Amino acid sequence: MKIENEKPRRYYAKHMVQGVAGYKDFNLYASNEAILKMEKSFEGKPLLVDHQDVDHDNLKNQMDGVVVKSFYNKWDGWHWVELVAITDKAVEAIESKGWKVSNCYSPSVMDTKGTYLNIAYDQVLESGEYDHLALVSNPRYEDSVVLTPSEFKAYNEAKEQQFISNSKAKKPKEKRMFEFFKKVKVENDINPEELIVKLENGEEISVADAIKKISNEVEFDILDRTVLVNDVEVMLVSELVSSYEELLANAKKKEDEEKEENEDDEEDVENEDDEEEKEEKENEEDEVDLENSVFQNHLDLINSLDLDKPAVMTDIERVELGKLKY
Repeated sequence: MKIENEKPRRYYAKHMVQGVAGYKDFNLYASNEAILKMEKSFEGKPLLVDHQDVDHDNLKNQMDGVVVKSFYNKWDGWHWVELVAITDKAVEAIESKGWKVSNCYSPSVMDTKGTYLNIAYDQVLESGEYDHLALVSNPRYEDSVVLTPSEFKAYNEAKEQQFISNSKAKKPKEKRMFEFFKKVKVENDINPEELIVKLENGEEISVADAIKKISNEVEFDILDRTVLVNDVEVMLVSELVSSYEELLANAKKKEDEEKEENEDDEEDVENEDDEEEKEEKENEEDEVDLENSVFQNHLDLINSLDLDKPAVMTDIERVELGKLKY
């Protein structure tokens, strides 16, 4: 049923965030990087009331709206969609029933087990393509929300002001959880193992342990909490986690590059040793050839002498003959 006597209505909705999502038979870890790769594929995909198989041959009669775009919101660390509802059914689900959104996509994954914020996962999302967006009564993400354009604008302004206030505050009270700093100053060469966290009680632990610690101590979504970095900059915990993972990845990449360089250097040294050995062998062969040549000259000299008859020898011949004796 189409919207009667009204224009299509536009909304903004949270639909995905970095972290572990639980599915029927497995848990999937999705990083910001992987989700960003998928953003473009959401443009123009249908909005449906409740999840259902998309009938592409009858799409215009099935869809209740359309996704305009998907994007990352830096003020809260979530991925949002801009959508347009074109049926009364969709508008009623949003404005009367308070339904939220849930995405559907075909993922490309790796079977890699691990943990993120103490939550175990079985697979890692590499990329994927969105199929549709659904309005549902029980969304996968409890923090999912659907806002009008004016509400979305006010939401972002409030988040921005909160961030600015926290940044200017010398010692944030409500949101401050720990201080993040480098134990040893390192220029252009950051070792994640040297990143230390100072808790409010003064205890110093690694950033990885701190992330685990705060995830165990709070009952709400810690990714929306802020932290003080280097006593100056305030950032979301989600941004801190992403930065830490990036540091680990860069450190691993550098370690692999250095390992590869060392292997190349060892191969070069082996090649140089082979060349030196070859050169020494050639020099030894030349010396043997020279000795053989001298000996042959001496032998020719002796053979040229008629030992049965007295012979007159020059001084040079005496010298050469003397060399043979000694």
